[in-house]
Amino acid sequence: KNKKCDFSYKSTPYSFSKQFAQICVQYFRQKYNLFAVNGILYNHDSHRRRNDFFMKEFKSNLNKWILTRKPFKVYNINLYKDWSHSKDFVDCYIKILNYHEPCDWVIGSGYKYTIRKVCELFFKSSKIKYFKIENKKSINYYELKSKKKIFTGLKTSKKFFHNKKLIKYTQKKLNWHPKINLKQIVNEIYES
Repeated sequence: KNKKCDFSYKSTPYSFSKQFAQICVQYFRQKYNLFAVNGILYNHDSHRRRNDFFMKEFKSNLNKWILTRKPFKVYNINLYKDWSHSKDFVDCYIKILNYHEPCDWVIGSGYKYTIRKVCELFFKSSKIKYFKIENKKSINYYELKSKKKIFTGLKTSKKFFHNKKLIKYTQKKLNWHPKINLKQIVNEIYES
């Protein structure tokens, strides 16, 4: 009856703890008939995030570059991620808590973007005009006016686990869709 989220976790302490928590919630829900839910959340961001999350870190590095002209590196620039705004996820939590039965949910926008796309959106927000030179292992971004290197984006992997089917299930059952798109998230973080 309940939708089961079946993920194969890699063997890391973090992934084991997530899987164990999910199993515990399912156990107590079934054993004691509790209204207990699991949420598997894809990336969600806002200007309130700590600076060690990618978007805030990129913004910080870009601002340092504006002041110092010292280039920086971005790793795995071709990695795909599903990004949403934290406010949209809070709206989804409310719908989950008001749903007629406890279930396990996967929350995300259903759209995947490369880290490269996010970086380029930050350039638009900052009004930096750029050009890029790409080779097999990296992409170098340069300011158009000064020809100074802004950053090197290293290509390492295009792999991405994105369970669009489970995300669409959540969106349909809860009649929920994110309202804030990636460009708006980047602009908000850049402006903060």
